[in-house]
Amino acid sequence: MGNKTEKIIKMSKILDAVMKISAIFLIMASAAMTILFIFVPSIKIAHLPIIGRFAPPNVDHFRDYAAAFVLNAVVFTIILFLTSFMFKDMSRKNSPFTKMNVSRIKIISLLMVVLGVMVVLGVLVQPLHILIGYIFISGHIHVFINTGYLVLAGVFFCLALIFEYGAELQQQADETI
Repeated sequence: MGNKTEKIIKMSKILDAVMKISAIFLIMASAAMTILFIFVPSIKIAHLPIIGRFAPPNVDHFRDYAAAFVLNAVVFTIILFLTSFMFKDMSRKNSPFTKMNVSRIKIISLLMVVLGVMVVLGVLVQPLHILIGYIFISGHIHVFINTGYLVLAGVFFCLALIFEYGAELQQQADETI
């Protein structure tokens, strides 16, 4: 039993560091995109061959791509920090089955739904006032649903239920001893 606990602690420490480093890189990339978005708003995707390959076909201005990237990066950064906190707690408490981890996994599930359903208005993402303008003026709005994220949301929600059950069993075992 002690060997398994040591492995959990060791892997949790490693994954905590990996999640934090990944989040920091994502924050730096978002900052770079934001700076480009602010200082070079009129640049066309065609002038950026590397980014242009990854941009959706209906996006012609870099600002639209940058806005979408930054919004996604914010959500992913939150997910990375939540998982980092989970692994940090597991490396200290020796048990992944806590109510806090259940809450974190449920939040991650909801964030996956946010990533799965994005509002698209001819381009990838526009500010909220443009969304309201499209709804009230043109009367139509496009919704892009990424089923991969929705499936992951379901998986994370099921994991949260499993962890919730594990937390109850852990509490009962702790009370018995």
